[in-house]
Amino acid sequence: GDDAEEVDSGDDIGDAVAEARAMKEAGTLNEKQDKALEKCEKHLGRLHNLRDEVKKIRAKEDGGAELTQGQQAQIDKNEARVKEIEVQMLEAEEGLAELLNVKG
Repeated sequence: GDDAEEVDSGDDIGDAVAEARAMKEAGTLNEKQDKALEKCEKHLGRLHNLRDEVKKIRAKEDGGAELTQGQQAQIDKNEARVKEIEVQMLEAEEGLAELLNVKG
């Protein structure tokens, strides 16, 4: 439906982040878990911004305008950065999941 755009970056959010967000709201995260969640949130924010920028540049192309060399270079740079951050995000999320499984 129409919600698809808002959920866009949400597809990548794993169970650990969702669980940690719920725990944070409930006030049950410890300091280490909170820091790990913040790290994940920072990565998610960067991913969203990079993907958003690519989407905006591509919209110009869809509008019939040809992309400049600089715009194409920015897309390539952003897409490469997205891949790097996705790896970092996965590692951060795995760390968060481990911390959530350790009570205390």
